[in-house]
Amino acid sequence: MKIVLKLSLVIIPVSLLLGCLSSPKVQETNSKEEAVTIDVSLDPSLMSNDASLASWLAYAIIIADEMNTYYTQQPSGNFILTFAIELSAREGMIEQYVSLKNNGDLPETYQYVEELLLIENAGFLEEYVFFSFNPGTWENDKGFIEADFTNWKEINLSNHQPLTLATIEKR
Repeated sequence: MKIVLKLSLVIIPVSLLLGCLSSPKVQETNSKEEAVTIDVSLDPSLMSNDASLASWLAYAIIIADEMNTYYTQQPSGNFILTFAIELSAREGMIEQYVSLKNNGDLPETYQYVEELLLIENAGFLEEYVFFSFNPGTWENDKGFIEADFTNWKEINLSNHQPLTLATIEKR
């Protein structure tokens, strides 16, 4: 079973929940522009845990917003997920999770984001994103050294599995 949420249906209720993640944007529209429809699909396993659902919604909304901006400007273009966007989305997951957790709004924790917090606190979030989610098109402009991150991960999070449980696509 795959759960598909239309971005237009998700943004209104979730924007209240995720308001701290981004500032509102005012977009001027041209009557000739076509509406952009971005589909967000979440893994069904996320529905049983508020912490995981909120985290992946934050991730998906950040990427969907970037895609919407891109396709509004280039309707026939081919959106490519950049390192900066993926990093921002993972940071958004962490930020949303920590905010809700600190406010007492989460009755449970979410192991994946707890592990991301450990990675971030160790100073390896950029390396984690680069080496775990690079589709082969990202350049190592920052000179990340994979062995440094891998050695840290083997000692501190040997069983960690990188995850992406949201799919964001233009319809």
